[in-house]
Amino acid sequence: MSYLSISKTISNKKATISLLVSDLFNMHDFDVTNRYLNQFNNRKINTDDRYIKLGFRYKFGNTKLKINELKKELEELERLKEKDN
Repeated sequence: MSYLSISKTISNKKATISLLVSDLFNMHDFDVTNRYLNQFNNRKINTDDRYIKLGFRYKFGNTKLKINELKKELEELERLKEKDN
C-alpha cells in the first residue's frame, strides 16, 4: 500500500492543515487462484482501501507560557543569589 501525507502550518504556528491519501496507486488489489482435484477457480479481489483524509488542528490557549517560565526561573535564580550574599 502507498500513502501520501502533506501538512502545512499556518497562522503563526497555531494551526495545521493536513491531507492524507491512502492506496494512492490502487495497488492493493490481488488475484486468488485455487486448484483442487479437477477444479480451477480464479478470483480477482478488488479491495476498496482508497480514501482521503483532510484534517485541521488549532492550538487554543496561552502560547506564551514558556516565556513566563523562563522569567520565573531567572527571578528565582536572582533570589537564590541574594540569599547567599
